Amino acid sequence: MEVLQTIGLAFIVVVVVSIDLFACGLNYGAQRIRVPWKHLFVINIVGSILIGAALVVGFFVGHVIPESVGELLPFVVFYLLASFKLIIWLWQYGTPGAVLSKNITIRESFILAVILAIDGMLVAFGAAMDWLSVVFVVSVIVISLVFNIVFFRVGQGLGKTLVRKTNINLGWLGAIALYIIAVVQLFI
Repeated sequence: MEVLQTIGLAFIVVVVVSIDLFACGLNYGAQRIRVPWKHLFVINIVGSILIGAALVVGFFVGHVIPESVGELLPFVVFYLLASFKLIIWLWQYGTPGAVLSKNITIRESFILAVILAIDGMLVAFGAAMDWLSVVFVVSVIVISLVFNIVFFRVGQGLGKTLVRKTNINLGWLGAIALYIIAVVQLFI
């Protein structure tokens, strides 16, 4: 029974972390940015490895870092990311002939994976202080490998559908979703 509880807890951690990928997918879909499968695999693998590493590091050094830093850092990261996305959208929207449909590159995929993993790493880091076990670490990594892709593609599909049905540029919607995630981070 303890193994099932550990896997259930790992599932909850992954769902919380994957919400960020949903918001990112929504943003990319709304901006009509294509993310090929191989690029999504890069995002997924890098993010899952970083979260797994954060679990291990959190176990060893988690009690040294002040709790207030761990609580504020996710907000700052998502607020800055949302601001960056909003500025880019405003620049593209105000630039005649701006290209709103493109493919993401492998380099952008890697950078995006690291940015998205920061929040997950902080969640994993905190979780490791209380629940670290081999079953938990393996469960988080395996479950995240599946759910990261699902959440991203669902968000991307929803973003594309909203743009197609409304026929307006909804690139700002992803930034708003990231702002909401940033504010929610203050209360988690």
